Amino acid sequence: YISKLNTNTSTHLLTAEQKGLICFPIYETSSNQYQGDNRRDDIFSSKRKIVGYVFIDTKNVINRFNEATFEQAKSFINLFYVFIDNYNLKKLSTIDKLTGVYLRKHIEQQFAIQMSISRQHNYNLSVIMLDIDKFKSVNDTYGHRRGDEILSQIGELLNKSVRSTDYVARYGGEEFIILLPETDAVSGYKVAEKIRKMIESGKLLGDERDLTVSLGVATYPEDGANEEELIEKADQALYYSKNNGRNRSTSWDDNLIKEGHRYDRLTGILTGNISSDTRNMQAILDIMNQLNHSISRDEGIKNTFVTLLDITEGDEIQFLKFDELGVTIESLFKKKGQESLSNEIQLDQRIIDQFKGSTSGQYFIDWYEMSTPIQSEIGQIESIPEWKSYIVLGFNSGSQYGILSISVGINVKEFDFSNFNFVESLRPVLEHVLF
Repeated sequence: YISKLNTNTSTHLLTAEQKGLICFPIYETSSNQYQGDNRRDDIFSSKRKIVGYVFIDTKNVINRFNEATFEQAKSFINLFYVFIDNYNLKKLSTIDKLTGVYLRKHIEQQFAIQMSISRQHNYNLSVIMLDIDKFKSVNDTYGHRRGDEILSQIGELLNKSVRSTDYVARYGGEEFIILLPETDAVSGYKVAEKIRKMIESGKLLGDERDLTVSLGVATYPEDGANEEELIEKADQALYYSKNNGRNRSTSWDDNLIKEGHRYDRLTGILTGNISSDTRNMQAILDIMNQLNHSISRDEGIKNTFVTLLDITEGDEIQFLKFDELGVTIESLFKKKGQESLSNEIQLDQRIIDQFKGSTSGQYFIDWYEMSTPIQSEIGQIESIPEWKSYIVLGFNSGSQYGILSISVGINVKEFDFSNFNFVESLRPVLEHVLF
């Protein structure tokens, strides 16, 4: 066949089975190529970036591969580019920009898929939870910018240390999760050790100090029958590693002592860092001072909101009060930097319904929060995620119920257990201030 693209003519032989071939590149297309009758004049401009190719072949000797059909096929170039661009946008929304690994939401989806495959074919499936040792002191000593560089370097090392069929995601803060399909417990532990040794020998902080990680491993089906069980077991194995010297890997075992469990009542309150502990204690005293009868309820709530946003580094705080029938009787909202409280309701109805009447608390990311659709150069695209990290407490004060929510965009911060535990520890005081 004869190629006449880009004003260059070349001759190529077809394979034995091919009787006809149409091939053309897909060029990156700007918005002005979508308008006007002359857009095809520049359709094969060599100045634009090639993002893909289209190959159409036939084995039939009698076919309609001619100049006319070539022109018809070529007219779909812009549409092909839209498909590729939309695919890249969706792919981009699954990757954590800082670390280059998957976001937590994506690996949760893949986890469900891999669990289904493992059950169907009786495969093993191993999960590794990884946490950077003493990462807070890295931020305190070297600054958050250096801390971000470390997270980025570890993400790169993790991607290089696993197979193309494995999944690595940032689970929160300095914690990562690694999903290993068709991997038994022994092999899962070997992968964990390989990662641990690679990061330790990487000298990411140079010769000034060692940077190490602790890991926990759990395997389907012996350690858990579903995603939640496996993550919980791997998480407990991880914190056994951290509480027993750090810089080690631990596989889940029913005999793991309870001290390995992460939910320490003082987590987030007493950190061992004098500056942080002083700040936390001062915040507790500031909130307790709002119980002073000389301060009005509204003033006490406002001061409490300011303190909670400051100590958690949150962006928005919302309190909703309900009567015994579940009707909203009070709404108080404050955004960081906003002088006074407002009565608007910013909390999503899904979260309200989940916690209304509850006395429990949780920290989580709302993966369903989206912005309004926007226009791009190639037309309207899907809404861009506006995912937020939340700390939510439910209250039951006799005939009245309440929800306290603190939120921040995950591009700024992701709340961890220490943040949640700090707010949860203030529940009795908060109840007196809010009700």
